[in-house]
Amino acid sequence: MKLKKIRNALLVVLTLALVSAAAVAITYAELNEQFNTETNNFTNGAITAELSEYDWDGKKGSLESGSSKTDAEMTQDANLDVPVFGKNKAAKYTPSMLIPKNPMVSNTTDDIPEWIAVKVYYVVHIETDASTTVDVVYTRSQFETNIAKFYDNDSTPAQITVSSNTWNTNWYVDDSKTDTNNKPYSVFYYTSIVNARNSTARLFDNVKINPLTPNASTNKYSFANPSDSEHPYTSDKLPTFDIKIKGYAIQAVGKEDNNNQLGRSFSDDGAYIRQELDRVITADTGFTSTSTQDT
Repeated sequence: MKLKKIRNALLVVLTLALVSAAAVAITYAELNEQFNTETNNFTNGAITAELSEYDWDGKKGSLESGSSKTDAEMTQDANLDVPVFGKNKAAKYTPSMLIPKNPMVSNTTDDIPEWIAVKVYYVVHIETDASTTVDVVYTRSQFETNIAKFYDNDSTPAQITVSSNTWNTNWYVDDSKTDTNNKPYSVFYYTSIVNARNSTARLFDNVKINPLTPNASTNKYSFANPSDSEHPYTSDKLPTFDIKIKGYAIQAVGKEDNNNQLGRSFSDDGAYIRQELDRVITADTGFTSTSTQDT
């Protein structure tokens, strides 16, 4: 657990991997806080937040109706011919597969509204030889061109497209960010205050693998790597990759700021709200590699 004084803002950080069941979380706040790694709960006294994505891992958030899947039920599902949950499908994905993954952030406080943003890294694991793997971070555009695209709507999935920085009608996206290690990432800012006992809309509902095909002459999957020209992807296996999501929240009202701009609308004061969220996002340590899982 780490403590860091950042005015009166709460920074909640959660990392999720598309092909890994592991989750890592860090909380920065002025008050003492506790973190429960099993339930993805974040608390620091009166302020609490929670991330859930039932279609991915079978776990219900505390504000969602219904019951979570047990580990035994998830194991049984993984052994089915057609796995239902995203993390089971991702472990043995095929080209053009639609993989359920539907992250959202919930404000589980009783009375504190929040502004919320998420930072997303798109990481492809490049095997340079039999014993060495390099983690290469793509921009969202590079990831969608080469690996997979993000889809909305469970019943009639449709690819999410960006117009004037608007993502999925509920989010404002900035794909121009880089961290202190010069790794690219996207930030998605939720465009409405999330009141107590309420949740954001899902960032997306599915990840759809591109119709990847091996090269006719080499019988290998290959594509250039615009993020790292020294490590193009060439393999007889489909790429292993992670989508890493970190969530950040700051108190929306009752906070001393510039003329209470955090208490107004995103359409009126979005630049200032993004600035305040960016302040805590950039205080983070940035991208770090994680272990890989064969696909």
